[in-house]
Amino acid sequence: MSTAEHINERIEGVRRSLGMYRLLCILSEGATGVVLEAEHYTIGRKVALKTINPKGFERTGMGVRELTEQFLHEARVLGAIDHPNVVTIFDAGFARGGDMVVEVPYLCLRLVANGDLSNWVSRHGPVENDAALVLLAGCAHGLHAVHRAGFLHRDLKPGNVLIETDWTPRITDFSAATPKGLPPRPGLFVGSSGYVAPEHIRHGMSNEATDIYALGATMYYALTGRPPYQVATEDLLVWAENETIAPDPRQERKTVDKKLAAVVMKALQPQAKKRYATVADLIEDCTALLAGGTPGHASGRRSSVFWDSR
Repeated sequence: MSTAEHINERIEGVRRSLGMYRLLCILSEGATGVVLEAEHYTIGRKVALKTINPKGFERTGMGVRELTEQFLHEARVLGAIDHPNVVTIFDAGFARGGDMVVEVPYLCLRLVANGDLSNWVSRHGPVENDAALVLLAGCAHGLHAVHRAGFLHRDLKPGNVLIETDWTPRITDFSAATPKGLPPRPGLFVGSSGYVAPEHIRHGMSNEATDIYALGATMYYALTGRPPYQVATEDLLVWAENETIAPDPRQERKTVDKKLAAVVMKALQPQAKKRYATVADLIEDCTALLAGGTPGHASGRRSSVFWDSR
């Protein structure tokens, strides 16, 4: 029986509720958390309810207090960001359900219609150019809001980009988010292989440039159906030291638009100084593409279409 089937069976069995929410089905499961579709008993709103995955203690070695604090940290980060391209948090707290003898932390989030980008691509294949540009521009705006709020996401990947039916993306899962400006922590790997910048693997560096790289890698996956690199965990450091440039997405899929590919490759440069200097510069290139123009930063020429970041 799969993990999803196992959890769904529990929902249909004993633990049918959590606080004021009726649990309907599992949406996703991570190392420390599980996200469930739920319905508020009183107002009938369907939401995404994130709570502790009991397996998280074994997987991570975290204690109850540490895991609980991680959940509360994510709630505070989301509470500090109000942007249409970042998933909305409605509520957070502690609740008990079914046969639980103790209260557990939960986050009540907006339920996004089409699920995450990873699952969408797995079901339907790579995203077409026009939709991919909408995703890229929306994610860039969302990431800009995260940075302006003083945080780094640190784990941007296809599974953490939710998609509405009109292709509006909403960035989710801020469990690894940290304030900007913290010193590097060599030897500490945070993120997901295939989407982590080389300098983070080498030196534990996390900054706006590493988030930009992760966004570029996420869009590479959207366009091609695969991450820009697939390296065994034990070989990651060697890969990072070599600063290998990912193949152009048009080599993986010939129909990828040339200008869009250039923007993705600019974000994916192995040397941080060759990437976009800021997310605002990336948004400027997206704005130019949406207007039918040329991405100035990616092409080496300033765009004729500007975006006001104020």
